[in-house]
Amino acid sequence: MAFTEPTSGGRVIKQGILPCRVTLARACKCGDILGVAEDNFDDLGPSDSHVNGHATGVTYVHRLVAGEDGEAAEVITAYPAAVVGGYTGGALGTKLYCAENGTDGAISETVGGDTGDNATIIGLGLSANDALLYPGFVVDVIA
Repeated sequence: MAFTEPTSGGRVIKQGILPCRVTLARACKCGDILGVAEDNFDDLGPSDSHVNGHATGVTYVHRLVAGEDGEAAEVITAYPAAVVGGYTGGALGTKLYCAENGTDGAISETVGGDTGDNATIIGLGLSANDALLYPGFVVDVIA
């Protein structure tokens, strides 16, 4: 069984480090990978290179894990690294990437492409249901 995003019940933050408060430019769900648009640092929202809210193709640089659901212009808690639960089909040590499936903020065990941060490992599977996500750190060396 492949690593899969939850279809019901959603994701939950089990543990996060270095919490910060951020203002969203676009809506997000708990556990989404949040990115900063490389052309506008005020644009913070769920990362997906194909669905980015811009007229032109702008890459979102993956930096945070959303700690809660939020709407555009809302202030939420986010983490540079967090243990997130609610997935299925995961396995210890599975390399995780920002997904390019049209679902903002989602993660996948499949490399999302070779543009921007999409080929960067942003986390590891911990179990069938949990993942350690660390988009705020460049630590591919441990993966």
